[in-house]
Amino acid sequence: MTALVGKYHDEGAERGRSHRVVVAVHPSVKPEPAQRDTAAGPEAAGS
Repeated sequence: MTALVGKYHDEGAERGRSHRVVVAVHPSVKPEPAQRDTAAGPEAAGS
C-alpha cells in the first residue's frame, strides 16, 4: 500500500483530493445442497 501511495501521491498538486481506503471482510456463504422432493415432480401433477 505504501508503494502505491508513494507512486501517485503529489502534495504539491493543484486541486488535489483526499482519499480513503476501506478494507472489509465478509464471511463466505456456502450454497445449500439441492433438496430433491420426489413426491412433487411432473409425474405427481398428472395423477
